[in-house]
Amino acid sequence: MKDVIVQILSKALINYEDLLKEAQLLQEICRQKIWQSLRRFWKRRHLIMLYQQK
Repeated sequence: MKDVIVQILSKALINYEDLLKEAQLLQEICRQKIWQSLRRFWKRRHLIMLYQQK
């Protein structure tokens, strides 16, 4: 019985670590997308301001 519990717990731990890695990857992708969007927004805003000054 003890072996079965250890086996289940070790599988759960491996699954948890995989999920954690996936979550960190998703977080990094989201962070990059947010920065890309912000940069695009600021560039666009800057161009609009330059255009309006003329």
